[in-house]
Amino acid sequence: RQFNVKISGIQQDITLSGTISNGNVSSITVDQDFNSIVFNLSNVTANSKISVTIPSSILEEPNRFNEVEFIVLADAEEVDAEVSTQGNNKIVTFTVPAGTEEVEIVVIPENIRIVPEFGVIAALILALSIGTLIALSRKQILNIPLR
Repeated sequence: RQFNVKISGIQQDITLSGTISNGNVSSITVDQDFNSIVFNLSNVTANSKISVTIPSSILEEPNRFNEVEFIVLADAEEVDAEVSTQGNNKIVTFTVPAGTEEVEIVVIPENIRIVPEFGVIAALILALSIGTLIALSRKQILNIPLR
């Protein structure tokens, strides 16, 4: 069964695609703290083989994509994974046991970061910028001499 899921919570549009033999991929998110991609699964009623195509555009520095390795965790337990290269993509293939609800693909090494997500910091920077613009514009208005 094919899946195409847009990763939520990141600054650019990236869709991960692949296949799952049993179950469904409900959503995909990026965990910046652990430098990983998190898949939420449903209806995994038997062991399921999953193959995920990961594009180089998932990284902040795509030119370092060939340095990347992946660790796959199924409900926090490490599972064996095969990684192959196809053009500018890596294909990560692994099997998860029945009942698995979450799969996490961790990008190694940590100094190669996954694309930044929209987060609290982005909102704070936006609010600070707007506040600064308002303060500067008020100061300019007050300094204009009346004639």
